[in-house]
Amino acid sequence: MGAAQALALVMSFFLVAGLGGVLTAGLTLPAVALADSATELTVQAFDDLPTELEPSALPQKSVILAADGTLLAT
Repeated sequence: MGAAQALALVMSFFLVAGLGGVLTAGLTLPAVALADSATELTVQAFDDLPTELEPSALPQKSVILAADGTLLAT
């Protein structure tokens, strides 16, 4: 194998590897764009949350009685 043939093989290897990289990048671009838009929507949803929670009414005290009316738990 001559030097010219070895150089041609190395050049063709890099050409095929480069084309494979470009093809892979092109095929993954829609998935990356979809993930980016989903991330933006999630960030927007968290930004829209209120900074303080509104207080609500406290629950009432419950009492558990036995069948005979004695107190079991409060």
